[in-house]
Amino acid sequence: RPKRCYQPRYEGYHDLNNRYYDRYYYNPDQDECHLLVYRGMGGNENNFVTLNECHLECITCGPAPNPGECLGRLPMWYYDHKKNQCSQFDYTGCKGNENQFFQKQKCIDTF
Repeated sequence: RPKRCYQPRYEGYHDLNNRYYDRYYYNPDQDECHLLVYRGMGGNENNFVTLNECHLECITCGPAPNPGECLGRLPMWYYDHKKNQCSQFDYTGCKGNENQFFQKQKCIDTF
């Protein structure tokens, strides 16, 4: 994970308009992204415009495995960040997501 993911939550300070902005920050203790009410100025790099951006940057292979949309059946491995282990699932051969590995060791080595 990039260093920015380990920076503390910081809402920043108000701009001249006293506006608030919904942003997201990564909480490394929970390995989750949470809502951050950003005050408009300052803050730090642990501040993401979208929840998806936070997930992609800070949660390594965070998404659940996606079996895909085809008719095949390939045994694959995925990283379960809640259990902190690699588990097997059946992949159909197309689509899916980045949280899939042909070998368990490759999954383990990623983490």
